[in-house]
Amino acid sequence: MNADKVTTETMAFFVEYTSGVVCISMEGQDLDRLKLPLMINSAENEEAMYTAFTVTVDLRDDITTGISASDRAKTIRRLADPTATWTDFRRPGHIFPLRYRPGGVIVRPGHTEAAVDLARLSGSFPAGVLCEIVNKEDGSMSRTPQLLEFAKRHGLKCITIADLIRYRLRHEAIVARAGEPTPLTAASGARLTAQAFRNAVDGTEHVAFVHGAVADSASDVLLHVHHERTVADLLDCAAPGTSAAAADGAGDCSLPASNASSLDGALRSVAAAGAGVVVYLRGQSARGLPPSAELAALGSGGAGAGAGAGALYSCDLKDAAVVAQMLRQLGVRSVALAGGEGPMATALRSCGLAVRAAPAAAAGGPGAAAQHANGNGSSNGYVRSSPLQAAGMR
Repeated sequence: MNADKVTTETMAFFVEYTSGVVCISMEGQDLDRLKLPLMINSAENEEAMYTAFTVTVDLRDDITTGISASDRAKTIRRLADPTATWTDFRRPGHIFPLRYRPGGVIVRPGHTEAAVDLARLSGSFPAGVLCEIVNKEDGSMSRTPQLLEFAKRHGLKCITIADLIRYRLRHEAIVARAGEPTPLTAASGARLTAQAFRNAVDGTEHVAFVHGAVADSASDVLLHVHHERTVADLLDCAAPGTSAAAADGAGDCSLPASNASSLDGALRSVAAAGAGVVVYLRGQSARGLPPSAELAALGSGGAGAGAGAGALYSCDLKDAAVVAQMLRQLGVRSVALAGGEGPMATALRSCGLAVRAAPAAAAGGPGAAAQHANGNGSSNGYVRSSPLQAAGMR
């Protein structure tokens, strides 16, 4: 709950139904103001979820031992008071502050970040109280079925961190144009307009290559989503045995067939369609491997590359949110996605875009050869776990 709203009664409720370890998640600037350093530096943190615990505290005055519900509520309310100073507290104590990661659940999908994000969204001071609910029978942590029953029994709301991520990505601007649109001519002769976008969360810049009139189009706009591959992009690699390889003579480059679509192939595809967008995701959102690992995968024909190679070709909700917000700023609301159904299609819909599968011919070849371009390349067995699955992270 919001830290500035904690009362003796709510604290007593926390203590009765939880492990009794009461934490308050706060932004780094407030913890620094109160001189509350990390309990242990990040490099030496061995806690299961790498939770950023600071030194523990109690309010210095107007409390007794610090352990009662009343004392803990007073300490938390003072921590959530922007006028508080470090001299208001004594160390160690009975309250466990946690250091919030800038960017919140979009960067780290943990309970620490969720508590602050919820407080901020509700208009309160950005600090939230959190405790682990336990089962009375054996003291074990409550899981989803028990939590749903607990919420029903006590008249509480119940959401997931995935819900919070989805809400923020749909309602907050996380990308903005970086510079002016630049007219370019591709090697194939296609005329394009390139627009860079900057991710406000991590600073990474991505590029949208636009061909033709796409803003407010009455029809679905052909979309390719291409994840950065340093070596393959430079050499315009396509997997041997695919239509892309046969057409471009790229047989010396050996990625798994389901990851074969090249950047040049995507650009040719939108040019042939008369209009379309190729979104080029870089850096963190590209989920790419370093060139040395990519070269190893290429040299082995993709064999034995394992899940690490799969990280080049997968997507999650954050990737889709970047793509969706770039498209909205280009005036695109409905897309025909190259490669068809898959994780990217599902995630784009959750971000508010209308999505249908592009016909194979329009997408530039067989569905298998276009899988990589839209982040749906899961047919080779590579699956990268989404941060949305880390629901147990504090």
